[in-house]
Amino acid sequence: MIKNPASLYVHIPFCKSKCPYCAFVSKKDSKENILNYPDLIKREFELREIGFASGALSIYFGGGTPLILPPESLNDLIGFIIEKASGPKTSEISIESLPSLITDEKCEILAGNGINRVTLGMQSFNDGVLRDIGRFSEIKYFETAVETLLKHGIKNIGVDLIIGLPDDGYNAFVDSVIKLASSKIKHISAYFLKIEEGTEFESKMRSGDIRLPSDGRTCRMYSKLGKILFNAGFNRYEISNFAIPGFHSVHNTLTWDYRPYIGLGVSAVSFDGELRYNNPVSLEEYEVGILSRKPVLCSVEKIEKEIRVNERIMLGLRTSRGLDLSVLKDMEGIDLLKHRGTEVQSFIKKGWLKITGDHLILKTKGILWLDTILQNLFFDKKFHKFL
Repeated sequence: MIKNPASLYVHIPFCKSKCPYCAFVSKKDSKENILNYPDLIKREFELREIGFASGALSIYFGGGTPLILPPESLNDLIGFIIEKASGPKTSEISIESLPSLITDEKCEILAGNGINRVTLGMQSFNDGVLRDIGRFSEIKYFETAVETLLKHGIKNIGVDLIIGLPDDGYNAFVDSVIKLASSKIKHISAYFLKIEEGTEFESKMRSGDIRLPSDGRTCRMYSKLGKILFNAGFNRYEISNFAIPGFHSVHNTLTWDYRPYIGLGVSAVSFDGELRYNNPVSLEEYEVGILSRKPVLCSVEKIEKEIRVNERIMLGLRTSRGLDLSVLKDMEGIDLLKHRGTEVQSFIKKGWLKITGDHLILKTKGILWLDTILQNLFFDKKFHKFL
């Protein structure tokens, strides 16, 4: 189906609890479903006849919370995927976890199978904020989890944060970032809270039951975050991602570079450069398809040229390397400086953009204006609100 996929994503949809802001397919589920799920992933891999001649450049186990799988099931699934999809070109094998699920037993499984990158889902280091959003606090497990990973030789450790959670105070947020920057982690992803359709947060916003920080406060939080992390030796290599040099996410970078990928599991998405293939979002539907040996894809979406161009522009500008204008011209036949030259020059004069060689780069001053920039550069005005 997809020739020469650059990366592989494996989705494990099970969680301790469903977060009210989460729009991903994740849920609490029965022990039986959790135990049966790895076998479904393995069967899907075989049904789709996926081949990686020299190994996927990156392999990512996400969710949900992959480490919620029992040790034997976890080892079986990871071992199968590594055997089938890794090779000489595989430079990064990542997995997500909650700090409370990091144990010596599971770290032995991770390290023994070649996992070399772990992202810890924290979202906030403020107990009050976590309590208000109905999420179990993982703060007390954080330091032990980091030390346990390091003890087993896993040094590439990252943390996920969310900026703009309800009642998140500026000073408490800054204190959390300072503590995090002085820890032994190598990567921080800090995303602005988005109220997604169909989530609990959306209904609470409509009813006025939650209060979000103002746009001004979240912008100040983001700016301060960047300054603290820069002083601690982190580089911003994408708008929401900061890393110690040498510890950037290979998997995410491949996605931003618009490289083909394969997704396995419930709700997983695959992309070949022109088509997106979507797996069923229902575990029941996914299981029926796998067990009956029928295609598990629930839809195939053709990505029209205008959409591809806009996605390349958006993804490129989000990275510190910027948008490669020569790639856009070679791959899509679009000379952006010819078609949007007036707009680009206007943003350069404002100090939001700059051109270095063949790359159009978003300057720090332009980060908070990215929506405006994109709406003026896009070839289809329905794209907006990507920041």
